[in-house]
Amino acid sequence: MSPSRIGLGRSVRTAADAIFQILGYAAFLLPMALLAVGWKWFRSRAVESQAATLTGYALLVVSIPTLLTMIPFPEVRGAIPAGGMYGNLVAGMLLAALNKGAYIVAGALFVTALFLTTSFSFGATHQWAMSSTGPIGAAQKLGILRRVQARWQAWRENREQERMRRQVEANRIGGRKPAPAHRLVAQRF
Repeated sequence: MSPSRIGLGRSVRTAADAIFQILGYAAFLLPMALLAVGWKWFRSRAVESQAATLTGYALLVVSIPTLLTMIPFPEVRGAIPAGGMYGNLVAGMLLAALNKGAYIVAGALFVTALFLTTSFSFGATHQWAMSSTGPIGAAQKLGILRRVQARWQAWRENREQERMRRQVEANRIGGRKPAPAHRLVAQRF
């Protein structure tokens, strides 16, 4: 091997080690992001909103190391925090400023990043769930929901009839309550 290739390999390993120490396990997001973009380019698909996707990946790089540091997660070989030095720094600042609210902020950043980096949409999820291949559509197609609703209604009616039968039985056994005695008062004219 040529000395220049050895030097290049050493510098790549050094750069990878530095990124891993800075970001922790979140450093694996960088090649995953490149893989996702490369896959879209390979399949000749356009990235819908490049600014939103880049913002989402930036938020992922901010939120994942922070969450890995705040949530009990094993350290790397007992020396590097799971969120790296960056996650340790940001988590420390958030916890000092917001106390338990830091978990909410970091979680909200993570969820926002997922929405920005993926093609998830509540409308599309609802449409899929109601379609014949989705869980709700399949249950409606089979009539499961109607049968469950009919059983529920029958159970409620039977329960009401049983309650009424017990009340009639109690009245029959105990008899009716006597009417209050009325005093007849002689009226004077």
